[in-house]
Amino acid sequence: MSLKIMQDNNSPASTNTYLIWDEDTKDAWIIDASSKTKPFIDKIEEEGLKIKYLMLTHGHWDHILSLDFWREKYGVKVVAHKNSKDYLEDSRINMSFKYSDIPDISTHADIYLEGEEGNFDIFEYYYTPGHSYDHLMYKLGNKLIFSGDLIFRESIGRTDIYGAKFEDLKSSILNIVYSKFDDETILLPGHGGSTTIKHEKQNNPWIREEE
Repeated sequence: MSLKIMQDNNSPASTNTYLIWDEDTKDAWIIDASSKTKPFIDKIEEEGLKIKYLMLTHGHWDHILSLDFWREKYGVKVVAHKNSKDYLEDSRINMSFKYSDIPDISTHADIYLEGEEGNFDIFEYYYTPGHSYDHLMYKLGNKLIFSGDLIFRESIGRTDIYGAKFEDLKSSILNIVYSKFDDETILLPGHGGSTTIKHEKQNNPWIREEE
């Protein structure tokens, strides 16, 4: 397996979307659905990629805005946590109703994951509530985690919105991110640039290792 990753954040809330593909088999995966990103479409067409799954970290509007576009255009199956049903179906919970320039979003996933952690296709998944009660992180290989809106470079996801709770977010970071994985593991978040677990343990002003 020879994996490549492309990132794009050309979306209304500068939300990161990731395209992963295997150069050998041409199988591909998308993490989150923030826009109908042209670089992804161009790469998919140029390489003849077959998108197997669209993996959602959580169901807030800026992560699901183009979900139905990808499903309809490429026949991709959408994967999310079982608690995402609330977010995906209700525009008040996913917060799309707040914005006049985007449609109210009511949609669904094709596959709902359960349990605190597990394996799905090429990923390991970890249930990490705090920013939302449906939040998942996806681990790829030994040194790479798609961390969604749980933790950013020297910051954390919001906890002042429906379904969020700071104590849950703190627990997810301390007991999962900081405890289960190697310090050199790279975090690819839902917003902003990449970081490492070691850097966040030492520099994140919200939640440091010594807590």
